[in-house]
Amino acid sequence: VSSRSDTPEGFLSVVADFARPGIQKYFAAEMPRDHLPKEFQDDPYRQISVLRPEDEVFDQASMRSFARKPVTDNHPPEFVNTKNWRDHQIGMTDSQIVRQNNMLRAPLLVQDDKAIKAIKAGKDQVSAGYDAELVWESGVDPVYGAYDAKQTHIRGNHIAIVEVARGGPAIRINDSWPNIDGTTPPPKGDKAPMPDVKLVSRKVNGITVDFTDQGAQ
Repeated sequence: VSSRSDTPEGFLSVVADFARPGIQKYFAAEMPRDHLPKEFQDDPYRQISVLRPEDEVFDQASMRSFARKPVTDNHPPEFVNTKNWRDHQIGMTDSQIVRQNNMLRAPLLVQDDKAIKAIKAGKDQVSAGYDAELVWESGVDPVYGAYDAKQTHIRGNHIAIVEVARGGPAIRINDSWPNIDGTTPPPKGDKAPMPDVKLVSRKVNGITVDFTDQGAQ
């Protein structure tokens, strides 16, 4: 049974796995230069491994901070607030943010027609927009491996619908179609999906990921 459903108003109700612990890669240029250790300041393309520890991702205050927050189509250039929410918000998260295995899961209500069509056409990965303290200390996590820094005190601002999530393709809106491997046929008739989207395979950090043509570009 699909986790997506249409409301009488035409809104799209979905469930999203939007965050997980582990190592995420950032370029040095993505971080404020004055906050970077000296060894990372000279090469903007230097990759920095940042650990999101399990006890921080699944901290109750962190989880609650994503409740009733805006949903956006891609990340806005600024955090969403009372002055700009009309420009960026396409929906909202529910109040029930839960841990599902090793993921954070949230129900989303998407209200924007353009965004709904994009999701149904295959734009179904998500990315959390949040604030966090970055602790610069290198180490080796017993589960996730070596890191240069770690995040603490994670506080959510929004959840963005994106083509490719930094956390990988597992960070996506849950659904039973489109099914990439073809083992389960899509629904027929009135519940049929949008026209078939041709997917292109690309290697991302050694992992094969399927993209739409736009996402591959």
